Order: sequence, then C-alpha cells, then structure tokens
Amino acid sequence: MGFWKQRQIEELGRGYYSVSKHVCDQCVTDSFLQAVVRTNAENRKCDYCSRQEDNLIAAPLESILDEIVSAVKADWSDPDNEGIVFDSREGGYQVELLSKEELFDEIEWPTENEQLMDDIVNAMVDDNWCERSDSSYELAAARKTGWERFASTVKYKTRYVFYREIATSPIHLDSGIPAHQRLQFFEETLQTVDLRKTFCAGQAFHRVRLHGTNEFPNTSETLGPPPLDKTRTNRMSASGIPVFYGALDAETALEEARIHASAGQPMGTGSTFRLLRPISVLDFTALPEMPSAYDKARREMRIELMFLYHFVTELSKRIDMDGREHTEYVPTQILTEYIRHFHKLDSGDSVMGLIYPSSMQTGGKSIVLFLTASDCSDQGSENDHHTLVLENYGTPTKLFEIDTA
Repeated sequence: MGFWKQRQIEELGRGYYSVSKHVCDQCVTDSFLQAVVRTNAENRKCDYCSRQEDNLIAAPLESILDEIVSAVKADWSDPDNEGIVFDSREGGYQVELLSKEELFDEIEWPTENEQLMDDIVNAMVDDNWCERSDSSYELAAARKTGWERFASTVKYKTRYVFYREIATSPIHLDSGIPAHQRLQFFEETLQTVDLRKTFCAGQAFHRVRLHGTNEFPNTSETLGPPPLDKTRTNRMSASGIPVFYGALDAETALEEARIHASAGQPMGTGSTFRLLRPISVLDFTALPEMPSAYDKARREMRIELMFLYHFVTELSKRIDMDGREHTEYVPTQILTEYIRHFHKLDSGDSVMGLIYPSSMQTGGKSIVLFLTASDCSDQGSENDHHTLVLENYGTPTKLFEIDTA
C-alpha cells in the first residue's frame, strides 16, 4: 500500500485531515486545550497570531485536533453510524443534522481566531453530524427529567410508598426508572462530585427565631431548633422533624425568616451560634467549575455537573408561603432525609447538614444542620454531647406588618 493511501486511511480513521501548522495557547480559548498546547509545544512561533518567543510556545494543530475530534465523537456522530433512516420523500435523514460550523456553535468554539476556526472545520472529515443517543447532553437531560419525574411523583402521586412504584415504560437512559431509584442515582452523583465541606470548631451560624410580640427569647432552647410540637414544614424538613435552619451571614438569616413571619409571629430575634466541634456538610453553593467539553476524561463529571447546576436552581427557587409549600417542599424534604440517613463520606461518617443558595438573598448561603434543641447549649453549660453553643442574640425586630387597610 502506498504512502498516500495509508495516510488517507489513517486520516479517515481518526476523523481529521493532516494540517502542518502550529498554534499557541493564546489563540485557544478553551482552558483544557490551552493545557494541551502547552504540553505539546515544540515551536517558537505561532502560525495564527505570528507571536514568537525564545522558548517553545506553539504545538502542532493536530495535537488539539486529536482532542477536539475525540470529544466530539463521544457526543456526536455521522447519521449513518447512528442508524438514522434516510427518506428522500421526507427530505433526507429523519433527524436534525448539524453542519460542522453549527456543531461548534452548539458545543462552543475553542477559539476566536477566524483562521484557526476555518482550519479546524476544514480538517474534520465528516460534514454532517447528529447527536448520539448516549451523548452527555442526553444523559444530563435524562437526569434532569428524572428529577422532575421524581418530584412530580412524590408531590402528586404517591408520597409515602413511592418506593413501591414500578417502571411503567421501557428504561431508556434513566427516564423510565422508578422514583425511589432516583435517590440511588442522586447518590451516584454525590459520589462523583465531591461537595463535602468541613467546618472547624468556632464557625458561626446565624439564625432568626420568629415569635409573638410579647415574647423575648434569650436562651439556646428558645432561639435554637423548635420543639417537636412547634416544628412546621420547611424546605428541607417535614412538619414535626426539627432541624437547625440558619445562614452563614446575619442578613441572609433575617431575609429567610421574613418570608415565614405572620400575624401570629410578627417578631424576629437574631442570634449567633458557634460550633463546638468540627462537622462536615454538603455544600451546594460551591459546585466545581464545569469541565471543558473537549476534556473527554472528565466527561462523566461534566454530565453530573450539568444536572447539578440545574438541580441547585430548583433547590433554591422561591416558594410562596400560601399553602403550596406543603406540596412544593416534599421532593427536597425526601432528598434531605435520604442524605441525612444514608449518604456516607469516605470515612464512613454521615454529613451533618447542607448549604444551599438562599432563595431570598442574592448571593446568600442558607444552611440546614441535622441538629435539635438538645444539641445546642448556652455558654457555660456546654458538654461533650453538644454541637452548638449560643454566643449572642439581638433585640426583637418586627418582620411582619398587619394590613389594617
């Protein structure tokens, strides 16, 4: 077999034609591909911006083409390879096709250099692309759909025996999986994406206790988690299950409490509790940066994060306190209970709470700790069984105005 024939076979197999040019990291906008360029730099001059240095700054264009095409093929394919029906009477392939330019519009161009764009597009062998059935976008969408189905099931169909639900449709990706298995899928997400945050002893948490006009709470018992018979439904806990709701700053704690204020409890007293020992929580406000679409090794992480970014938006959306909260909070209440009782860290320990974006304060961080009044203490009364100590408290503030009009 001749040299050119062999070369053609190799090019068709890898999905791109040979290009004898060099590119520097400044001509590439994707951080992963920038690292690829720096690792493979072998030339002192870039063919795209004419930058020239004494050290090696430019890598063969093929070094990033290899990563680009490999990543693209993980999510996109030639329609013939996907078994897509071609019907000339119906206009051709019975699926949405993207040109190479449209493909990069969808993924995100790895460069803003027009000549580099042209060379990347012209180097790719296949002209038409369709999304694979197992693409990262499809898998992330399936997780999103799965959560929505779980939420709908426990809100409107079966709340206490949803674990007995059976699949009612063929399982494709994860869209046909019963609601109770969604929690297992969420557990897999938590195992893939490490959201653990450890607070050291001394960490402050701010809380606002709502109360009547003639009440003046001033102890850990009256300012901390409520007793069983006073515990009402909330975002992360059902009625009757006490936990410690607070925030990482006083202003967020105040705004989160304000929405719950009422004619019967128009006043709020702020307080600060401090940790007596280290604890670990899951921090949904500190999701990792989304990996590059071209970093094939982190494809699974990207899938999970695409779902988690959507989930956190749902987790912190504002719910009107007009009675619907008893329904709307059910999915997050169930998930919180699952995390509280079943999710384990690598050490085998359970997490003690969750941090999540405040629905009332932009940039604010709310926290729920799996603690009751017996876990809190006044200063001077601490013992080994306590986790929080009341450090200080303020004066009652009116948070609800009765409309007399």
